[in-house]
Amino acid sequence: MHPFEKLMKKHNLKITEFVREYNIKYTPEYINYLIKGQRDPSKKAAKNLSRAIGIPAEVIMFPENYN
Repeated sequence: MHPFEKLMKKHNLKITEFVREYNIKYTPEYINYLIKGQRDPSKKAAKNLSRAIGIPAEVIMFPENYN
């Protein structure tokens, strides 16, 4: 399970609510692609998401290594 998915489940949030709650500067569609493994974040995107959410950038870039 992707770290974003775990966090959303923990706080009972849908993707749209997750993006709004954490003030993420990316679209819910982009976050959904990341969760499903259909896109890989750039280093810049991973760092931005890390700052917004509090999950290390390495975990965002390589979620399969942290399950």
